[in-house]
Amino acid sequence: MHLAQWKRWQWIAVGLCCGAILAYFYGQPSTPSNARRMTVEAFQSSLNDGTLSHITVYPPHEGIYLVTGLLTFDDVNGPTTGRRYVLAKTPFDSDAGKFETVLAYLEKIKTKAKSRRKVDGFYYFNYD
Repeated sequence: MHLAQWKRWQWIAVGLCCGAILAYFYGQPSTPSNARRMTVEAFQSSLNDGTLSHITVYPPHEGIYLVTGLLTFDDVNGPTTGRRYVLAKTPFDSDAGKFETVLAYLEKIKTKAKSRRKVDGFYYFNYD
């Protein structure tokens, strides 16, 4: 059967199947391969002392937000940075109380942030 002879409904069926397969594999963001996991307590203390920047909050998957950021810390060779991530459950328990989501927590402390923007459903916070 030549591709030019396919009916419209066959093209639609193939497109739906391909879309379902792609959505299955790319539907949720995976944890960054070059980042280390951090605890919620370390996440909060890093936000409070300003060592965590370039924060990205990904859309939730089954009530869990993936939050990534760039952590500045002292290494043997001096100050350096490294990618970190935290899996923030809903509701988000923090040192400042219980929040509906990690976004609500970040909204509360956004007065410390110099900028916040939303692009394509992702939130970017800059504490520099």
